[in-house]
Amino acid sequence: MQIAIFEDEKHINFEPLIYYRPVYELVCGGSSLREKIERTYPNSKVVLHCRKYLEELVKSQNPSNEVNNFTDDEALFINGRIIAPENLAEIISPKLKEDKVFNSNGTVVVAKISGDKLKNILNKDIINSADFDGIPSEEVDITCAEYLWDLVYLNSDELKKDIAFHSGINNINGANPEEIKYASVNFIEPEQVFISENVVIKSGVVLDASKGPIYLDKDVVIFPNAVIEGPVYIGESSQVKSCATIYENVSIGKVCKVGGEIEDSIILSYSNKQHSGFLGHSYLGSWVNIG
Repeated sequence: MQIAIFEDEKHINFEPLIYYRPVYELVCGGSSLREKIERTYPNSKVVLHCRKYLEELVKSQNPSNEVNNFTDDEALFINGRIIAPENLAEIISPKLKEDKVFNSNGTVVVAKISGDKLKNILNKDIINSADFDGIPSEEVDITCAEYLWDLVYLNSDELKKDIAFHSGINNINGANPEEIKYASVNFIEPEQVFISENVVIKSGVVLDASKGPIYLDKDVVIFPNAVIEGPVYIGESSQVKSCATIYENVSIGKVCKVGGEIEDSIILSYSNKQHSGFLGHSYLGSWVNIG
């Protein structure tokens, strides 16, 4: 059965960041909401349902996924705002036989639909709760982000889960502070510091994982005397400038440059905040430059 990730009427609560992306492409922790859903159903074909004006963009960014194109006569629709738990496929099986809606705190989080019901919603930009009326329902306990600040609030727990996933799938063990190249780096709980390939960590850097894990993705550069306190995820090819302090609960996307003080924030890819000021309790989009 196809898995269909969809946007509902509450996607507007995430403006302005959803103007140029579906809500499920927002990040919480070390991965997007879409990626969390996809990895819980690894053997299923995933279709991305999005607003029509985003269709070509979503296709170009996700060449392995069908976009707004359903080839089966049944599908398991998953709300793109959910924070997918690791056992989602156990809570809701992709092998459901009968049509059924799963609600959590008044939100349709998952719905298995087929036949005429499926045909009726295929051409809709936004799928509303009312589109599932008349289908038998069941209450489940699945977290669903209602507003943008929910993603910032949930970031700490999601960082820990995602870092465990990334380090496991990429077979990365905790750092070994005895390696010559780390002689001038101060590790606190190095077993919770995960360093991917081609990462450069310069003299005087402090990596403190006493409150949560730290994950440095491929080609990251940490300049001298920076301090990073976990849980923190730093994406591929990003740079942390000299004397920066990255406090806990920070997610940084790929190809970013950051400096100064940052805490409790999510920064999407290709954004810069290099000055020595403070950024906290924030969600920063892509291609943003804070001067």
